[in-house]
Amino acid sequence: MLPANPPTVTPKEITLSPGGRYLKLCQVSVLEQSALAKSRWFRAFQGQELPTDESALRYLDSVFTHFYGNAIWTKNATRRALSRNLSARGYGPESYLQPRASLEAQSLINLQALLKGTIASEQICQELPSLCQSVEKIKLLFQHNTSADNDSFHLSLPLLSSRQLELMGFEGGLNSSDFNRRFEKSDDHVFFTIRYSQREKPQAQTTGYFGNPLFLKSTYARTVGWVTAEEMDPHNLVLSALASQTRSDIPEEDRVSLEELDSLAWEEQGSALIGPSISRKAFIYAMQPGGNPLNFGCPTYHADDFQGFSHLHPTWKKIRRLQRYSDFTLPHFEQLIRTKLLNELYRLNRSKSPSDQSDWQLAKEVIGRNDPHQALQLLALIKYHVFLPLGLSLEWELKVPVLVPPTEFTVGVPGN
Repeated sequence: MLPANPPTVTPKEITLSPGGRYLKLCQVSVLEQSALAKSRWFRAFQGQELPTDESALRYLDSVFTHFYGNAIWTKNATRRALSRNLSARGYGPESYLQPRASLEAQSLINLQALLKGTIASEQICQELPSLCQSVEKIKLLFQHNTSADNDSFHLSLPLLSSRQLELMGFEGGLNSSDFNRRFEKSDDHVFFTIRYSQREKPQAQTTGYFGNPLFLKSTYARTVGWVTAEEMDPHNLVLSALASQTRSDIPEEDRVSLEELDSLAWEEQGSALIGPSISRKAFIYAMQPGGNPLNFGCPTYHADDFQGFSHLHPTWKKIRRLQRYSDFTLPHFEQLIRTKLLNELYRLNRSKSPSDQSDWQLAKEVIGRNDPHQALQLLALIKYHVFLPLGLSLEWELKVPVLVPPTEFTVGVPGN
C-alpha cells in the first residue's frame, strides 16, 4: 500500500523530486496520461479523482520512495517476478519458494550437458597459451534498448520493467503484449541485449535509437540477472525450437519435433491461421550466421498474434517449457562461451582439413583484432563456433527482474 500522507511537493521542487524527474524523462504531461487515473496504485493513493499535476507528482514521488527505493520491497518483488517467469517455463514447485536457487540448479544442468565431452581448458592453455589469453579477454556487455541524453537526472531514476510501468499508470514497454504478459509471463523484467568485445574500453553498438546507450554493470548482472534465448516475439521461440533439434540432452517428453512445429496454428478473430510448413531447408539455413529463415517460408509469429491465446495449438506450450533448457546464470553462460569456443578453435588448429585451416586463420584474425569493427565479427564467430554446434539459439539477452537501480547502470560507456 502507498503511504496515506505522502510528502507535498511544490512546483519549485519538481526538478529535484523523483516524480518530477520521471515526468521530464517521459516528456509528457500527466494530464495526457489517461491510464494513470485507471492505475490500481493511483486509485489507492488518490481515490477516484482525476489526476492533477500536483497529485500525480506526489503520487510518483511516493511510488519511487515507498516501492522502488525500498530494498525489502524490491527483494520480494524480484523473487515474485522470477518465480512467475520460471513457472511458465516448466520449473517445479520449488521455484515458488526459492526461484534463484532453482534457476542456478537448472543452469548448472544445462552447462554440464552442453559441455559434456569437451577438453579441459587447462589442457588447451598449456598447448596454445596465446589462444587461451585471447579467449579469456572476451567480455560480455549488456546494452539496454533505450538511450539517454546528457542530463544528470537520468542517472537518478531506476530502469523499470513493462509491468511496473503499467502498475504506475503509464504505457508499458516493449514487453507488454499478451504474449509477454500472459503467455511468457516475462513482462516484469528489464531486458538487455548481449554484446561481445575484447577491447579494454569497448564502444557501444547502435540500437537504432538516438542518444547515449545504457549499459548494465557486469557485477550487478552476475548477481541478479539471468541469460535466456531471445523471447521478444513468438517467432524467437520457434527459432530456438528449431535449433534444439540437434541436442541430445533434452528429455524425450520435452522435445519439440519438426512435425510438431509444422502443425502450429492458432485462431485469430474466428478464423484459423496456419503458418507455412517449416522445411528442413529453412531449419538448416536459419542456423547459419546471418541466415534468414523467412526466405524459405518459416512463419513469422508476432506478439500481437497471441491475442486471446487460450485457443493456441498445444505445441506452443511445449515450446514454452523447452525454454528452460537454454536458461543460464551469467557466470555459467560466460563459461559456456569461453569453453566451447576454446575447444572449437583448438580443433581447427589441430585439423589437417583445408577448410578447417581456412576457418582457423579467419578465427585468429578476428580474435586478434582490437578495433571498433571487431565486435560484429566476434559475434559471428561465437554464433558459428559456439551456438550453432551446440544446438542453441543464435540470439541471447540478459534479464533483470522488476528494476535496475540507478547505481547499477551507466550511460554511454559500459561499467563494471
